[in-house]
This record gives sequence, structure tokens and C-alpha cells, in this order.
Amino acid sequence: MNSLSSTSAPWAQIATMWDSCFTPPSRISAQERECYRRWIKEKQDSDSHQALVLGVTPEIRAELFAFGYQVTCVDMSLDMILAMNELLPEKMAEETLVRGNWLSVPLAKGHFDLVIGDAILPNVPWDDRVRLLSRIHGFLKPGGAFLTRAFCAPTVCRFPTVKEALDAAGNKTALPFMQRSLELVLELQYLTYSPSDHIGSFRKAKEALDQYLQNNPGRRTDEKVAALIEHQYSFWFSRFLEKIFVYSSTVREEAEYRRYFSIDDHFETPDHDYGALTPMYFLRK
Repeated sequence: MNSLSSTSAPWAQIATMWDSCFTPPSRISAQERECYRRWIKEKQDSDSHQALVLGVTPEIRAELFAFGYQVTCVDMSLDMILAMNELLPEKMAEETLVRGNWLSVPLAKGHFDLVIGDAILPNVPWDDRVRLLSRIHGFLKPGGAFLTRAFCAPTVCRFPTVKEALDAAGNKTALPFMQRSLELVLELQYLTYSPSDHIGSFRKAKEALDQYLQNNPGRRTDEKVAALIEHQYSFWFSRFLEKIFVYSSTVREEAEYRRYFSIDDHFETPDHDYGALTPMYFLRK
């Protein structure tokens, strides 16, 4: 069985590459950030303004700081905490940083007006997802809100073969190279995702690309995709091969939310192609 450490720890090194190598949907887009900002402002209905951030996403922390929240951040990786701190536009005066496991960190119950966690459930073992949602519910004051962005697997892949995924990435020449490369590895994960174990991984994506290139060696020199293929091996498969994601469907994830929260608002961004798989939720206790 995987653990929070096994699902999250290999991902910690992204912090040092956050600005240069990561694009939506792995990080929030401009319109998704605007949605968080709108919801944070909307929740300013008390005097205490206590917020808990699961993870250390700098964009979310900066928005909370702008609205005067006292922020507590929890992340199990000290490297992630230190690196993400360097990306903040200014020092967070009212912030407490906690190195800990979301599933066991001892925080006061009923203390927070807001809990925010961006794409956190893919980093939690399948059997612990509901437990984490229960803990979040317990951290919130009555009427408090949990703001989150889901990251789900499609029920039907847009590109059901490696060839189609490669061709699509090769044709998106208007996008920055890093975004095309990230979208390609994400599509390979979706292609090899299994609903029986809920796991998508870089290793399974690599195995699928290995097999395709063994059968189609000429694609390595195809000028439209050669650089993308090389980057899969030199970057994603070399740095993050052991990282796994635990994906749900949007329907099932919403059902899990409703066990503890009401869904007050929902947003699917139009500024990248994965808005339907990364919907955002304003969840009320």
C-alpha cells in the first residue's frame, strides 16, 4: 500500500523548478488564481481570518496575505517549504509554517475560517482520502469553507493511443514547449491509468512510450515530436519516475465532498484545456 510519503516525497523537488518548468494544469492558471482570490474575498465574513493551507502553494498564500489572513501552512517536505518561500512576493508576516503530515498533524479543531488545498487528493493514498476530508471538516469553524481544485482522470481519454497523444502535442506549436511537454506526459498518464488501483504514474507513462518507440523508431527523428520525446526521458522520466498520483473521477470526488460539505460554488477554467478535469470547489461546512 502506498503512503503519503510515497505519493508526495518524490514531488518535493518541483519547488526549485516551479517558475521555470511547471505550467497549468500542474499549477494554477491565471483564471484559477482569480477564482481563489474571489472566493477568499467572499469568505471575509468574520473578524478572526484564520486560514489553513495544505501545502505551500505561493500563489494561494500571497492572496490570503493580501486579504489580511493569519495563515498556517502544513507540508511534509522541508525542501518544499523553503523553496516555495523563495517564490513569495514578500514575507508573510502572519504565517505559521508546519512540517507535518496532513493526515496526522495535531491542529486545533474548529479553529479555521478557511482551509485551502490545491490538487491535494492525488497526493493522498486512496484509502485515506475520506479521512483527510473528515479532518478538514473538523479543522473548520461552523460555516467555514474548504476551497480546493480537483485533479481527476477522464472517464474516456481524448487521445486513446500514444500516437494520438504525440501527434496532438506536436501540433500545439502555439503553446510554450514546457506546457506541451507537461501535457504530453499527463496524457500518457491518463492513457495508462487504471481505475482498479486509481494510480497514474510516470513509470507507466514511460513504459507506454518505450513500447511505442520500439515499434515506431522513426518518431524519435520526427522533427515535430523529437524534442518532446527527448524531454520526456531527460526530464519527466529521469526526475520523477517514482512519483505516483491517485486519481478519481469528478463524479466520485464530488460524492466524497458531499459526505462532509455542501458545494456552494464550482468553477471550470477556460484558460487551459484541462478545466473539466481540474474543477474548483467552494465547499461549505
